[in-house]
Amino acid sequence: MFDLVKRFEGLVQGCITGFDRIVFKGWVLPLMFAAGVRSFCYKNQILNKDYKEWMTGQTAALVETVDKYAKDNCGRGIEPIPSWRIRKEELARDRQKTENIETGLIGVWSCVESGLSYRAHFCAESGHPQLRTYQTRCKHLYAYLDHPEFGFMNIRLQTWFPYHIQICLNGREWLRRSLQLQGIEFASNIYKTHHR
Repeated sequence: MFDLVKRFEGLVQGCITGFDRIVFKGWVLPLMFAAGVRSFCYKNQILNKDYKEWMTGQTAALVETVDKYAKDNCGRGIEPIPSWRIRKEELARDRQKTENIETGLIGVWSCVESGLSYRAHFCAESGHPQLRTYQTRCKHLYAYLDHPEFGFMNIRLQTWFPYHIQICLNGREWLRRSLQLQGIEFASNIYKTHHR
């Protein structure tokens, strides 16, 4: 890029640089290892034998809350996707274009994918069940929205304890929104139009 700018330096008035994608991953550190989860369960009076029932109840409440939020904010509940191979971003982009959604929630989709969780195993040493980490497949929620400042973005949420979350921003979308808010004209290959 610098060679291009140098070659046309008489025509170039400035350069804008930024991020392509920005990904934030969120988790509660004490819940990232079994001993921390055991401490959490002890403090909340959740017995190992009751852990599975407690967890499935929490998951059901989480999914119900997100489903209600989706219905209230975009007119649709959570929509299941049969395979993780289906590109959720394309579904969201198509809906945004078809329904002319400029800002706000575009939709929430669910998909079964790999995740890390905990389950109780009988421990011969202690003589009672102990929680251990294990790799599983569970429902994940994908919320796509167009934020007034950050533009097109998504949130990925694991619905099984410990509920890992990931927020993904698109740097070019953020730049697009910034230019629009400042009234700066630009050509965008994302929308194939000239914005004024």
